[in-house]
Amino acid sequence: KPIIISGLGLYTTAGSIDEPIPCRVKVYTSSIATKETKEREFNLALDAEDVSCRGPEAETLVTSDFFLRQYLNSQKGQKGQQDGDDGLDIPGRQLSKGESINFDDLKGKRLGESHGRRIQDDSNENESSHPLVIPSQSILSMYIVVLPMDANVDLIKIFAKPGSKHLAEYISNESLSLHEGVSIKKAYLVDAAANGGSEEDVPEIVKPTVFMGTLYYDILSKADSAALEDYYNYLEEKVHDAIQGGCYGSLVTGYQDSVGSYGLMFDVTSMVDGPESSSTIVIYGMDVYIRNQEGTTPIEVYVRINHDDDSNGEDIANRYTSYVEPDGQTLEENWELVAEGSIQGRGAGTGTPIPPELWLKTIVIEPGKSVGFYVTASEAPHLRYRSSSLPEGNIYSTDGLLGVTVGRSWGEYPLKGDGSDVYFSQREFSGTFHYHAYDGVCKTDVPSSAPTVRDASIPVATPAATVAATAAPTPGRTTPVTGLCDLEQELTTTFQDGTGSYGILFDIVAKRDLTVTGIDMFIDWNSGDNAEVLAYARKGSWFGFQNDPNEWPFLITNTTIHRPINFHNRTSNGPNIPYEKKKTSAIIPDSEFIPLSVLEGETWSIYVCTNVADLRYT
Repeated sequence: KPIIISGLGLYTTAGSIDEPIPCRVKVYTSSIATKETKEREFNLALDAEDVSCRGPEAETLVTSDFFLRQYLNSQKGQKGQQDGDDGLDIPGRQLSKGESINFDDLKGKRLGESHGRRIQDDSNENESSHPLVIPSQSILSMYIVVLPMDANVDLIKIFAKPGSKHLAEYISNESLSLHEGVSIKKAYLVDAAANGGSEEDVPEIVKPTVFMGTLYYDILSKADSAALEDYYNYLEEKVHDAIQGGCYGSLVTGYQDSVGSYGLMFDVTSMVDGPESSSTIVIYGMDVYIRNQEGTTPIEVYVRINHDDDSNGEDIANRYTSYVEPDGQTLEENWELVAEGSIQGRGAGTGTPIPPELWLKTIVIEPGKSVGFYVTASEAPHLRYRSSSLPEGNIYSTDGLLGVTVGRSWGEYPLKGDGSDVYFSQREFSGTFHYHAYDGVCKTDVPSSAPTVRDASIPVATPAATVAATAAPTPGRTTPVTGLCDLEQELTTTFQDGTGSYGILFDIVAKRDLTVTGIDMFIDWNSGDNAEVLAYARKGSWFGFQNDPNEWPFLITNTTIHRPINFHNRTSNGPNIPYEKKKTSAIIPDSEFIPLSVLEGETWSIYVCTNVADLRYT
């Protein structure tokens, strides 16, 4: 399918984030077949005069509204964005229509001596040859010029790649390949020699170079005038809505977790009614829950493609569908990648943002529509989420604008899609969605941290600070907890040990309402100075469920503990570890234990395991 360039991200040597400078960006293009031709006609594709250049540390965005404005002006018969443009405008020099440029011979010579490439005006006989459209199996040559107010400033930030072949492919994705090119430094000196200046006072040609920035693009159904008109009509509608304002919001589903693995599928639904033009919601960001803070976690976000959409993706409202479509879950055939990269987990109780630079596109949700999401870690089971008592497909979290449904988790990556993939139903995504809503959708107060709507009887292990402060529902309760009781007690069992291994399962029975706030263990530290500890809980006895991971929905601790300083050394202190040393050998920190509320008469089971065979019991 053809591609249309819809935005640019540039890096410049002038300006800064705090003090951007005004600049003018012009783009000339030449569309050719994959086989090289001798002659290329360059057409003006964009002339944007009010761009804010933000320097070398931040992306200077030439947004879609500039491209829309250029198209609308061309439809009205105008040449360029404001004034007529018959050629390439370089400070101190005007290249007229049809004048020739040969980049290879430019250094030290005057223009017009070799016919390599020529600049044409921006007239387009039909939209199928639109200067920003790249037909399938074709090449679009781009010439980007950034013009400062001060002509003696080099604005385009470039870097040369010594030793590489000219026009070699530099980077690619599933849609585009970006090739190396050439750059002209000090282009304002192009006619210095002709005007009496030094022969050395001429532009500098640097090659090969690589465009440093971002090409933003959309995919068209076909490259004809009707498809192009539909595309720009849609773009005009969305740009108009954005200019009119709207509001930004975030739907937080909470950062409680009871289980984790590679990935999770669920639907995000628009909860609003109204005409599409004023009721669209655009998701542009997401935070996920990753407790692991060692190294980075590769993360991928997909949305479910609607195979029943006969418009080939041009019908925005029907482009995506629910994740539960029955024709398999293979990524290549059924899902579109919208974000990809590595992120650093921020630990327990905190969301980890997926940075803007990792997003490939935003996701548009029309009124009443649902979009299936698949969020997955690709190298390790680091994504955290929680079990739910609600049926799969029910909305468990909403702020009135967006709703998130109970979904399913996957215990592997990648998915094969042949029916052999293992999934676990009734799972809730723990995270945040960041979105923009247009004026027709915005409420008087869109909460920045939206409330989570759920059945109060859903068991969820909640962090201690949250239990005390917000009356969050806890396991087994049908009424909110108003706060922890003042009295804290402990029940100590035998520390005689006698045997040991990696883990142990046991039951507890509550004689009155209580909250389990911590666990101390006995580890003899024979294998080393560190131990990873996991503790799971389930309502009811453990017996008969020890081999079923689905029956242990509540993860109440996931941490690493360390050998205490001056712990008993059996080599120098003898084989018997004193009782007091045993009691303090392995204490789970309060900050790493999620309190577990148990009602009078209830039986709960706990499974404690470590990664070393040093856990002792009797």
